[in-house]
Amino acid sequence: MLRSLILLLSVCLWGGSAEAMQILDDIGPNTTIQEPPRPKPPTVDREKQAFDACVASSGVGACQTYLDRFRGGRYTKAVRDIIDGRTPDKPAPPPPVVVDREPRLRALCEAATMVGPCTDYLAAYPSGPFADGARARIAQLNAAAAEKAAFAQCQASAAPGPCETFVATYPSSSLAAAARAQSAVIASQAAQREAAAREQAAQREAAAKAEAAQREAAAKAEAAQREANAKAEAAQREAAQKAQAAAEQDRTAFAACRDGNNPADCQAYLIAAPTGAFRAQAQAKIDTINTANKEKAAFELCRNGTTADPCREFVRAFPASATAAEAARIAGTREAAAGAAAAEAAAWALCAPGQSSLECEKYLALYATGPHAQ
Repeated sequence: MLRSLILLLSVCLWGGSAEAMQILDDIGPNTTIQEPPRPKPPTVDREKQAFDACVASSGVGACQTYLDRFRGGRYTKAVRDIIDGRTPDKPAPPPPVVVDREPRLRALCEAATMVGPCTDYLAAYPSGPFADGARARIAQLNAAAAEKAAFAQCQASAAPGPCETFVATYPSSSLAAAARAQSAVIASQAAQREAAAREQAAQREAAAKAEAAQREAAAKAEAAQREANAKAEAAQREAAQKAQAAAEQDRTAFAACRDGNNPADCQAYLIAAPTGAFRAQAQAKIDTINTANKEKAAFELCRNGTTADPCREFVRAFPASATAAEAARIAGTREAAAGAAAAEAAAWALCAPGQSSLECEKYLALYATGPHAQ
């Protein structure tokens, strides 16, 4: 790449001459290149420009600017005359000098490494004694420049085409071997890039296959999961249906116990559904019916008895019963009757035969209608 830059710089500075080629061959790949000296720009006469501006102006501003910038300058007197309103004495121009430039321009063209000096010669002397030689020199320089430009294009290109074109166009050039070597390097690099591209394509294909396999496996897993979820949901629905049917059957079995007053129906439910949802209610119904039956039997004993004891036992066993007050009343009546009978029997015992008549009179006074009054 460094040689290509050197070649382009040589073409620009010295054209396609043999001197440029020699410079290119002498410079090694690690040589530091120094830029050739550039021509000095033409000297600008700032004082003359300022004076011309003063002369061309209609006021005194430009003239005063000259005096401020160039005190004691060449045109100081003329500027002051302009300021004072007088015409300045302009210096007379020097007489023209006629110089024959043909020999020098010819020498420059013959030694040139660029076409510039030769085109300058033809511009000044199109029919001069060296006009044909200048044209031949231009053709030679252009051909050399074209060869070097073609080689520079070969060196800078990443494709083998420019180098192959250079070898075909300049087979005898001193740079042909370098162009062939560059073409071989480019071909080798192209082969490497092609191999790398194939490897990358194979990697992409393998990655695509792996990704496709992963997607397929994920799809299968997802399908299996959906199937398992469907089965689980079906099992749940079936279990729910069975549970609902069992609950309905349980409610039907409990209906006779719930709606009737026979403890045998509730006992039958407990035997048929030992884990039924209404087991506690059935047992409570049995206990309620049994308690009611016991209460009823106890009250019958109270009501049909002759003493107060069954009624007092009923009140003790069933204090919250609706018939507890009646049982207490019956017990009180019987207790009162028993007390009266005992008093009557005691009074009669005192009026027994062989006793004092006074006791019998007392008996009659108390029990005029008693069982022993007669």
